[in-house]
Amino acid sequence: MLFTIQSYLEDHFRNRGLIDSDGYSVKVANLYYFQRGAIGSLEEFLLKIHRVKTVFYLNNRLESRTGFEQQLVSKMETKFGKYSRQFLGKISGKRFMPLSKFKRLTIESLLLNFKSIVEAAAIDSFWKSRKKNMLKDKPEEIAQALLASCLKMALNGKGVVVRELSSGIGFVDLAVMLSSTLHLIEVKILTKGFLGVEQLGQYMETENRKRGNLVVLDAMPTDRKVRIPTKIENKSGEIKVLVIDINPSPPSSLNLLRH
Repeated sequence: MLFTIQSYLEDHFRNRGLIDSDGYSVKVANLYYFQRGAIGSLEEFLLKIHRVKTVFYLNNRLESRTGFEQQLVSKMETKFGKYSRQFLGKISGKRFMPLSKFKRLTIESLLLNFKSIVEAAAIDSFWKSRKKNMLKDKPEEIAQALLASCLKMALNGKGVVVRELSSGIGFVDLAVMLSSTLHLIEVKILTKGFLGVEQLGQYMETENRKRGNLVVLDAMPTDRKVRIPTKIENKSGEIKVLVIDINPSPPSSLNLLRH
């Protein structure tokens, strides 16, 4: 749904001949997908949109930013409002933890919170059809966007989250700065072999980090799932692996197995 909203905004801007040089469509889509349902008042949400830093309005010389934002949000409400409220209702409360709720703020606790959100409420974000074992296009990009947005929401300005951090001749999927410590995160979708260790190890070596985090979204069917270690040592240091199951067995099949 997140990428559907983003594509909708990109098409809307393109059809109107508007220039989006700093990813304004992505910023607005993330805000709408993750926060609209949590903000009951439309006026409060419009204030959130109005605070987005962008050169979109300067580049396009629109007469009224406020008027454009109102029209834009109205269009999104008509097309996506029901889905946004359903999603936020699922991840609110105990499933989504703001910064103040963490007993000890670590990259591991943030990633565990993301795991609980995905497994409880966001599995369908990755699938065209789970029954036919058909993932959506670019599922790793979907995972990166979801993780970045959840981290930003949890940290609420108390840390820095960067996507596609340039490192040597490659790009780290996500980098998070917590208390002046840089954390490197690589995201992989598991459909065949287990990947990502060597790639993350190279980034760790380039960035002189002794620890890294590998987030694996397991899309394998139940009968083909493999055991993945939670910690891996390589020449660059220690990699902590977090597995998120995005292809679990339905409860009905588990009941049949028990009987």
